[in-house]
This record gives sequence, C-alpha cells and structure tokens, in this order.
Amino acid sequence: MSKILMRKAVREFGSQDKLGAAIGFSQTAVRIAMVKGHVSPVMAYRIHVATKGRYSYLDLCPLLDASRQLELARKHVNGAPK
Repeated sequence: MSKILMRKAVREFGSQDKLGAAIGFSQTAVRIAMVKGHVSPVMAYRIHVATKGRYSYLDLCPLLDASRQLELARKHVNGAPK
C-alpha cells in the first residue's frame, strides 16, 4: 500500500524532488521510500500534512497505528495466520 501511495503523491507533486522539498526530505529519501515501500513515521506525517490529509499517515506508515500493531502481535503470539 505504501508503494502505491508514494507513487501517487510523487505524481501529485510532479517529481520525487518536488515532493521531497515539500516535506523536508531529499529526493533520495523519497525514492528509497517508494522502492522499499517503507515510509518513516515522520515522512508519513509530513506527506499527510502536505496533502491536507489526502494521503493518510496511517496508510503510509501502519506502525503509527498502535492498535493495529497490537492486534497483529496478538494474532502472531496466539498462532493465528499472519
């Protein structure tokens, strides 16, 4: 999901460099987040703010949703499928 949202955000801003400038990150950092599909909590929140919420920080970085992470951990510990 993060990869798709990052691609959309880059398209919206016009380039990786422009998105990076808008959120205070380098073009390289934006490219790495796109390729890996891993967005840091800070980058996710800054994209959320820069896009006025069109891209949710929770969708960009699920680690920010503690309740979701806790539920996944419970399922893992209890032997439920991932």
